[in-house]
Amino acid sequence: MVELPHLPTLDEGQILKYLLTEDQPDWSSLQAHQGFNEKWVVFFLKRSRPVPRAAVEEIYYHRIFRKHYQVNLHLMRCRTAPPHVSVSLVHSLRWVDLFWSLRLPYLPGGVRQKIEAFIVEIFPRLAMGEKVSLAKQASRPLIRHLRLCKEPRVVEAVLGNYFFTFEDAVFMANFPESSAIVLDVLARNKKWLRYKEVRLALMRHENTPKAYLLPLGKTLKDHNLRELLRHPKLPLFTRRLIHRILEERFCIMTGQEPTDEAEVIADNLAPERNQRSES
Repeated sequence: MVELPHLPTLDEGQILKYLLTEDQPDWSSLQAHQGFNEKWVVFFLKRSRPVPRAAVEEIYYHRIFRKHYQVNLHLMRCRTAPPHVSVSLVHSLRWVDLFWSLRLPYLPGGVRQKIEAFIVEIFPRLAMGEKVSLAKQASRPLIRHLRLCKEPRVVEAVLGNYFFTFEDAVFMANFPESSAIVLDVLARNKKWLRYKEVRLALMRHENTPKAYLLPLGKTLKDHNLRELLRHPKLPLFTRRLIHRILEERFCIMTGQEPTDEAEVIADNLAPERNQRSES
């Protein structure tokens, strides 16, 4: 161990070696060194050898050290930091750094929940680019919040998230408050439309844009369509459309001519299709 009186005379390499092995550094002597900066404190907190809890708390209560952002960040991330220390620092850190901190496997559950709650709290205030970036890489707990978002670019990003699951897609398609904008994005996503349960839920939902109902209905088998007809809250237009699809299939099998009801359905779909093509 290096004698404390000699610390101010050592070069930076010797100082860093000292910080790798010393569990309770003499910060007063180190601050007297002409080359001292906060990076030495960060280096100490990031070392592979466990930092004693007492040393972490000494840095936490140090008025000068706490003025530096990187010191606060690595205090929060320190493996041996008391949970109350990490939790108290969350609100002073940038959401990007907090987001990547969630990837740390040793992060205590209470700290992880605090970070997730804070990100959810500030999410509405983020710029659109930040929201999209977060949605693309969000963890499971954050996805549970993001799947309720009503902004189409965010919805599109979360649908492509690696951790987004089949259950999430079914939830969005079934959620009563899912808007037409959200369902429009989901109905255009080829990955999740592969699942029959998602298509059935979209057919049942009253906010699904009408332009998608006919293509969706044609992908379903007769028994799936009849199952939909038994749903008490199935929208009237969707119910008529399903009857029409079943009638057309029957006519193809028997060689009969379909009724004129097809023209009525086509007239109802035409304005929405034209609106989408103009946009």
